[in-house]
Amino acid sequence: MDTATLCMGCMQPKAAHWVCPHCGYSNKPRNPMVLPYQAVLNNKFLVGRILGKPGGFGVTYLAWDLVLHTTVAVKEYFPGNLAVRSPDHSTVMFDNDKDKTQFGYGLEQFLREARALAQFSHPNIVRVREFFQQNNTAYLVMDYYEGISLEDFVQRKGGKIPEDLAVNLLLPILDGLHQVHQKKMLHRDIKPANIYLTKGGTAILLDFGAARFAIGQNSQTISVILSAGFAPFEQYLQKAGELLGPWTDVYAYAAMLYAVTTGVAPDNAINRHQQDMLLAPIQIIPTLSPRFSEAVMVALALDPGQRPQTAQAFQDLLLAGKTTASDSRRQPLTSQGLPASAIEDIADAATANLSSTTQDEPTLAFQETPPASETYAKTVPTSAKPSHFVNCPHCKALNNVAPGQVYSQVHCRRCGKIMAKKPAQDSSPVQWLALTAVLLMLGWVLMKPGAKPAAIPALVVPATQATEADPAPVMQAVTGNEPESHDMIEPSDIETTVSQEEPATVTVQEPAIQSPTGRAGPRHHHAEFSPQSWPPESALEGCRGKQRGDACEDKDRPGDIRGICGAPAEHDDLACEPLR
Repeated sequence: MDTATLCMGCMQPKAAHWVCPHCGYSNKPRNPMVLPYQAVLNNKFLVGRILGKPGGFGVTYLAWDLVLHTTVAVKEYFPGNLAVRSPDHSTVMFDNDKDKTQFGYGLEQFLREARALAQFSHPNIVRVREFFQQNNTAYLVMDYYEGISLEDFVQRKGGKIPEDLAVNLLLPILDGLHQVHQKKMLHRDIKPANIYLTKGGTAILLDFGAARFAIGQNSQTISVILSAGFAPFEQYLQKAGELLGPWTDVYAYAAMLYAVTTGVAPDNAINRHQQDMLLAPIQIIPTLSPRFSEAVMVALALDPGQRPQTAQAFQDLLLAGKTTASDSRRQPLTSQGLPASAIEDIADAATANLSSTTQDEPTLAFQETPPASETYAKTVPTSAKPSHFVNCPHCKALNNVAPGQVYSQVHCRRCGKIMAKKPAQDSSPVQWLALTAVLLMLGWVLMKPGAKPAAIPALVVPATQATEADPAPVMQAVTGNEPESHDMIEPSDIETTVSQEEPATVTVQEPAIQSPTGRAGPRHHHAEFSPQSWPPESALEGCRGKQRGDACEDKDRPGDIRGICGAPAEHDDLACEPLR
């Protein structure tokens, strides 16, 4: 078979077609942190597309067995927070000796787990065909089934599934767990994302978490590698020791049942330990049976000793009191114990999921496991140009970044922060158009002839419009008394005159008051003068023989210029108005 014509999405010949006529997949640009298309592992396995959603500790690929001419799934041990790719995109490299040591510790656990899984032959436990080391890391080769993860299936069913379907679909998993526990092994990471449903309706338990948990214990980062809502309290302890056992997986399995039947994951065990507010499933979905709700709540006990101690004991608790329906209209059951319609739903969902996942490969953030509330985040296609290494400006970790990628959209593989020091904020064209329109309108209002301000603060213009009937009102600013509130004076209260040669000035129309000689004179608004009396004789004397606008001086201090002579044009009494 000519491997050059194989589709990397389904491993079927596509001849010269760019888009596969069988599955619709095309070789899109690849993230530099994963193996390239058609890389050959162990001289036997041709690497294709990525399967599922890559976690923080490994990537699973669809591959073609060049010897047996069949499809397989190959899982690569690759904790992205500890390792990077070399320029050939295959060999694993490290930033420092500490990361290399942590990587090696997890690799040892990964291989130990692979050897143990290779001994199992259970229809509901993932089967390991072989394992090997290459590219400074290790690989597991597993059977490949067309299907869909339980998490994606539940999402397509509206966020939850009926109790009977959940129990009949997932109950066989407990049989497989019982065999695993007999070999002194634990899964440690049971959740909907790690349950795979084949088109035939078989549920398979994937992704054992020994390597992940071992790295967390050794690096003291347990809390960030556990699945919130599904991990029991004892898994958060640095030295759990004998507290871990089959009951640990029983808690996670019960949490999974809780989530798929109610539509919400249980609260984090740490939060429950401080204040347990967990509602029983029947309180959320009243149609659930009391037997099922009670069994789940018993298995979700915070105290490990109060839970069913084995998978078989929990299985018996779920089946206690369950009777077989005698309704003749009941749908026919298959060999898996599922209604035929349920298997059809799974097959249809798997086909639709295959069509959607072959359109774009998921982004590989290689960050810690997200909380249960964030496990349905959408992924974005990645760039595919040759990569280069860039140091994170925050933690200085070396990152493999494809040229052309915007740093404001790239997260550091170690600290998770944006690679740009000041990440740019993207704005849509609609936002830019709206901002431009606002600025144009504002400019038109400001440039419009005769535009008046809406309001002027009272403290800006220290005067009020007096009337003939009441010449007394004067602004508080004249006497030095500050107003208690910043009232606004409308423009209509002020008479303005505009000259073409000079800017607009404000003229306040005020009543005249009597001078000591009987002549009318201006009211002077200065701190030295009383607002209700004629200026002192020294102010009048300073402007004798002078014209309006001339500098004036106080006769008591000759030569010391104090102000400017001023008075209304219709009067000849000028007074020296002190400069402010």
